[in-house]
Amino acid sequence: MQYFRRSPLAQIRLASIDLLCKLYSWLKPPLPLPQKIKRLLIANPAHLGDSVITTALIRAIHDYDPQIQIDILCGSWSKPIFEGHSGVANVYDLDLPPLSRAQISSSEKRSIYDKGYKKLQSLFSGVHYDLVASVYAYEPSYIPVLHALLKAPIVGFSSAGYSPLLTRSYNTMNQQWHEIQHQAKVLECVLGEPSGEECYRPWLPTSTSFFIPDKAYIVIHPGSGKVNKEWNTEGWIQIIYFLHQLGLSVLITGHGKREGLLAEEIIQQLDEPQEVKNLVGKLSFNDFSTCIKHATLLVSVDSVAGHIAAAHGTPEIILSLGKTDLNRWRPLADNARVFNWHNSQKNQLSSQLVELKEAIQSLISKQKDDEVFDSEILK
Repeated sequence: MQYFRRSPLAQIRLASIDLLCKLYSWLKPPLPLPQKIKRLLIANPAHLGDSVITTALIRAIHDYDPQIQIDILCGSWSKPIFEGHSGVANVYDLDLPPLSRAQISSSEKRSIYDKGYKKLQSLFSGVHYDLVASVYAYEPSYIPVLHALLKAPIVGFSSAGYSPLLTRSYNTMNQQWHEIQHQAKVLECVLGEPSGEECYRPWLPTSTSFFIPDKAYIVIHPGSGKVNKEWNTEGWIQIIYFLHQLGLSVLITGHGKREGLLAEEIIQQLDEPQEVKNLVGKLSFNDFSTCIKHATLLVSVDSVAGHIAAAHGTPEIILSLGKTDLNRWRPLADNARVFNWHNSQKNQLSSQLVELKEAIQSLISKQKDDEVFDSEILK
């Protein structure tokens, strides 16, 4: 299988596109790789978690040569990650309709794309890049857009289709790598062969506007962009009670209407709801990043929150449900504890709670060696 598509029809469609692109490339070959790179565009249309991982690539390039100007092309949903980032010069956005999670019609998504394309066409007019890197290995990617709007050598993944348009293409589908290593492979002409995943760490800015509580607090992040990645509401309620017994404050974070309703559902079922602070939808991305940075612990489903914690070295526990490839998408952190609950059943809540409580107590105890927690609380 050459493409990240399970459907035979999708495989055939991309193969047909590649055949046409191959014919085109005979008439107009891709530009050669430059001898020196002064200005680089990194393109990633993916969602927040993937984009936070891309900041580790930005860090690696900056460490290698801080004189390289790095610009970013991303979805509007990921733009706050890169705006104001000290390692990024310019940020452009274009929302690819199939990747948009907005609760609007397909025609509205297409209209947003068309307007964004025209704006990008204007912004890119006269702009020169020594190299453009498409670091998203899936289809749809920005490859056809980049080829249409920029006269520059492009490197990217053949698994996303349109590979004949690329100066150099890569297919890393069979590599058991972390996502950052896949992205780094595309830029091997700058960085060389990818290092071990332990050599990479996300690079995120923080905020000075977020009010850091005086009392130690735990961040609970129960929501995700995909419902099948979320945990049992009753489970979160029991964990919040447990954290209160340990004398810890709880902040709930998230984004969007649905995650806001989830937080409200959890809080309303607590005996003392006022003891939990609901910050869903109330934080900018930098505030969110700062909130996690100063937390004693993050407990989250598989989401962007885990990658943010990895950037700041915050201890974290990740509940992995859904169909996430943990080898590829786990947080880039030594102190991340990931529970693989992909195949868990609803009647396993009791055992999950014991497992999770034990992990929380272990991590908290490491940070508070002078305090002794009552083992009876675990029961």
